[in-house]
Amino acid sequence: TGVQTCALPILIPAEAVARAPADGYTLLVFGNTFWLVPFLQQVPYDPVKDYSPVTLAVSSPYVMVVHPSLPAHSVKDLIALARTRPGQLNYGGALPGSLTELAAELFKSMARISIVRINYKGTGSTLNAIMSGDIQLIITPSGPVMPHVRSGRLRALAVTSAKPSALLPGLPTVA
Repeated sequence: TGVQTCALPILIPAEAVARAPADGYTLLVFGNTFWLVPFLQQVPYDPVKDYSPVTLAVSSPYVMVVHPSLPAHSVKDLIALARTRPGQLNYGGALPGSLTELAAELFKSMARISIVRINYKGTGSTLNAIMSGDIQLIITPSGPVMPHVRSGRLRALAVTSAKPSALLPGLPTVA
């Protein structure tokens, strides 16, 4: 196709399925990378034109978590605090263009607040940074953070799903 790409694991199967006959015998099961990569680089497929969605197999909400020293106990509190301290609150993220970064940037834009992104090498180092108080906020998958929320080392404010999650009872949505 003449398109320059990097060696991301999704590219080979995505291209193979895009080129397969549209006969219903070839399926592609994918995660969020499939949709994000085309925004970051050229890919040999068009995620909208080359595929027909069949079903949603899995959904996992992200959770907005703050360090317990932050005087915010709700999303509304966090927004108010960020507006009184523009550019002084930090959020952590790994991998530029990842869902964690995009979720935080969307929140930042929709709330019209100024918070600063701090880059980390991965989820582990981001988690260490928020637990030590080096950063104040992360938006991340619930699995790695919930043990720390339950122990009181972190405070969960909300889930990013449209509806409250049965996996995280009592947490409101960011909306």
